[in-house]
Amino acid sequence: MQKELAVLFLMALMFMQAKPQSYQGLVIDAETKDPLPFANIIVGGNSSGTVANVEGVFVLDVSAMQQNTTVWISYVGYARQKILLSQLLNQEVIALSPAAIDLKGFQVSTKERDPIEILKLVEERFEENHSVSALKQDIFLHSIDRTPIPELSSVKSKRSNFPGLTVELIDTLYAMMPKEFIDYRDVLLTRYTVDDESKIIPIQAISLEEGGQSEIFKQMEEKMSSFLKDVESAEESEDIYYKIRTGIFGARLNDEETEDEQQGPETDSIHFNEPTKFINSSITSILASYADIESNNLEFITDRRKYEYTINRVTLIGEELVYEIAFEPKRSGLFEGTMHVSMDTYGILQLDFAFADGKDDENIQLLGIGHSLSYKKAKVIFENWDSTYVLKYINAQKNEFISIDRNVSILKKQKRFLWDKELNQIKLDLELSLNVQSDIELLVIDYNPLDEKTFNKKEEPEWTTYRRELVNDPKLWNNRTVLAPTDKLQEYKRQR
Repeated sequence: MQKELAVLFLMALMFMQAKPQSYQGLVIDAETKDPLPFANIIVGGNSSGTVANVEGVFVLDVSAMQQNTTVWISYVGYARQKILLSQLLNQEVIALSPAAIDLKGFQVSTKERDPIEILKLVEERFEENHSVSALKQDIFLHSIDRTPIPELSSVKSKRSNFPGLTVELIDTLYAMMPKEFIDYRDVLLTRYTVDDESKIIPIQAISLEEGGQSEIFKQMEEKMSSFLKDVESAEESEDIYYKIRTGIFGARLNDEETEDEQQGPETDSIHFNEPTKFINSSITSILASYADIESNNLEFITDRRKYEYTINRVTLIGEELVYEIAFEPKRSGLFEGTMHVSMDTYGILQLDFAFADGKDDENIQLLGIGHSLSYKKAKVIFENWDSTYVLKYINAQKNEFISIDRNVSILKKQKRFLWDKELNQIKLDLELSLNVQSDIELLVIDYNPLDEKTFNKKEEPEWTTYRRELVNDPKLWNNRTVLAPTDKLQEYKRQR
């Protein structure tokens, strides 16, 4: 008997060890074999799951799933496929076939319904269809910003009388800067929302660092050591302070916050901190910009006089019949694209939009500073959950143009009774043109109802700690469900 128990124990142990923690799959068209970007993956028919990337690849945490758990894979216009986890684990590719739609028995047809009337109903019912007053969401947030740095001729050093910080050294420091700043951050978190209040609890955060960038900044700090020490001593002084001035405007530096307040708790060389409230604010802003009917980005729904509409077809998303409505701008509109709207409820299931050719926005020129948006594109996916459409995924890209043509001075001053005395000054002439490329992806991995009592018990931490990494791998996330990186992003990472 003991021998049999030992054998059973070893078999169970082998099964536990062999059980995969994470699954990576590819969704393709069964006929063309082309990848199906942004396919929707739902686990067990409930609220958890993920979305495939632009190459049709997805990563899914399967560690807590049973072998008989069902996984649903759907794509616009394709028959939804139901696969048992035990079957899914034995295949790397999921092939979907176009759906055959029989409209017999439906009184509403594409010819009988005016798209303007449909969009009126979409707007009128948006709050009813898309609002959940209290919700707990597990979210993966990916962001990457790229800012090319202009040539040295764009920054002219005119004067510096700081000891150890000459005009020549300032020019040398600028010339040492990387040709491009890249800020790449991924955060896994839980967000708790009740009405307009929200709290987030970070689970894990990473930042991808360029290999040579840290060394460059280290060299720059060494060359500026005397100046940096002087700034530190000024922060400890009650009489000495630094001020930045451009034209008639000026602001004191580090007048209120201490270094600890700016940087948070002490970290080592591979970690850094960011105020958690900044991440929460960023998520709130993303949701307001791309998933709220009051956003200017959704003007193609609410400001219908600016657009022309065409119903392309009636198709399927999952098992829900939807109108596929194309839109293009008239003279004053900005966007072109398509939207998918439920034939039954007029809830939105998917939005795809971008600036039309020749369109831009936010063209501002004021006091030597200019700003414009030259490119904007977004995909937004909602999911039908308990008679409500909840946000599943946002992919947003934009290019911002920023120009600066101003004189800037950094001053070291000493407080006095009537007027403060200027001790030292750096004076620069800026003629900068910056093109900032921003990419954001927000995936709601899971969502559940939330009660106010639970919300009140949650405390948002003051700081989120990022770990600097040179490469990104799903294993870094302890095999949790995250967005699968594209080949392009993996190539970028391998170069660092």
